[in-house]
Amino acid sequence: MPADLKNNQAAAGISYLRSGLYLGELKKNRFEPAQELAIALHPVTGGEMAKRYVNLSSRDERTGAYLRGEVIEPDEGGENGWRLVCTDGFPLGWGKLVNGRLKNKYLAGWRLG
Repeated sequence: MPADLKNNQAAAGISYLRSGLYLGELKKNRFEPAQELAIALHPVTGGEMAKRYVNLSSRDERTGAYLRGEVIEPDEGGENGWRLVCTDGFPLGWGKLVNGRLKNKYLAGWRLG
């Protein structure tokens, strides 16, 4: 937290969960990226993590399937690993590509019924 904000009287009553951007966590010796990181990235300018992404049209039935928490099959394959899932260029969340299928890592509480 910036020093000038810590001592600012106007900010004294503001509560927050965390300062900064939550990137993810290490689970079983591997990095699992956070939803917050997905939303902050842009597939073109987001750096190394966003070089591998799946961009779906908002009219594509797979977009709805992803938002419901289902496994989808992207058009492009590639090596297994994390993919930033976007719709019309806007980030939605993460999926993990395993043998040509994108396993859904969209937050359960955000999924459509």
